Amino acid sequence: MTYFGNKDDERFWQVTNYERDCYIKSNGVQFCNRFPVVYDFGLKRDYEYVRVKKWKCRESEDVLKIARRSKEVILDESEFMSRSLNDFFNHWLENRIEELKFLSIRMFYYTENLVFRGIENRILDTTKEVNYKSYTGELYRLSPGKRLRRDDGVIASFYFDPNTKILNFGVVTDNNGNK
Repeated sequence: MTYFGNKDDERFWQVTNYERDCYIKSNGVQFCNRFPVVYDFGLKRDYEYVRVKKWKCRESEDVLKIARRSKEVILDESEFMSRSLNDFFNHWLENRIEELKFLSIRMFYYTENLVFRGIENRILDTTKEVNYKSYTGELYRLSPGKRLRRDDGVIASFYFDPNTKILNFGVVTDNNGNK
C-alpha cells in the first residue's frame, strides 16, 4: 500500500505526480490530501485498491473513472446523490465496469425511488449475511440489503446504512452470497 499526503496537509494533490514512472508501483494507493470538487481522477495504472479520504465527488463519471482502473474503491467523503448512484448501477449492469469488485462511498443524498428508477426489475431483497473482505483486511457489510443481477448472471449485493450514510456495493462470487 502506498500512502500519499497526510491528514494535516491542506494542499491539493495531483494524481499525475504519483503515477510518474519514477515512483514505485503499488497494488494499492490511498490519497490522504484533499482534492478539488471538480477533479479529473483519470488513473493511468490498474490497482487492487484505491482509497480517497478527502474528495467530495458529485458525478457518476467521477467515480467511474476510478472504478474502471481499480478492483476496490473507497471514497470517505462525497457529494454523491441518488441519481448518480442509479447511473453507476446502470454502468455495472451493462458490464461497463467489469473489474470493479467493491465500492464503499459516503452518500450525500440517498432515496431508493431515485436509485432504483428504471432498474426495479433487476433488484431483489436479501437477508443472507454477506460481508466483503477488502485488500487491507477490513470487513464491509453488504447485507441485509439488496441484490442486483446482470444479464450474464453476475450478482452484486449492496447495503446502505442510513446512520453513517455509507453505501457498500460488492460483487458476490457464488450463489450463497460469498465473496
